[in-house]
Amino acid sequence: MSPVNNYAAWRFYLDVLVLVGVIFNTVYTWWANRARINNKRFVTLEQNVAEKISDQEARDIIDQQLKDCEKHRRHLSEMRLQTSRIETEMRQMPGRREIATLNTCITSLTEKIARLDGKFEGVNRAVDLMNEYLINQGDK
Repeated sequence: MSPVNNYAAWRFYLDVLVLVGVIFNTVYTWWANRARINNKRFVTLEQNVAEKISDQEARDIIDQQLKDCEKHRRHLSEMRLQTSRIETEMRQMPGRREIATLNTCITSLTEKIARLDGKFEGVNRAVDLMNEYLINQGDK
């Protein structure tokens, strides 16, 4: 066979050439997609960096937060002082035993006052009788 008419050999070389072309196309497509994804990531990163606040703005925010923290510290200090005062007042309050003792004393005093009230009614009646006697004796 002549080299021009050897179709099987030409077919083989053509298949190898097509295979090399497909491999090259696959590698190029993969590499182009990776480059596109990386470019997209860089654009997103640049946008994020552009949106970040400046150093002065960050300092201003931190200063404001510190002022707020100081305000809360003062408020907490005032609340602790008030709590301390309330605890002091609660320590000075009478306990259950003292209240029970006071209740017993008050009950005893109430009973004594009731007895005195009865005695005063008797004394009052006697004084009324004396006044009536003196008034009637003065008429004679």
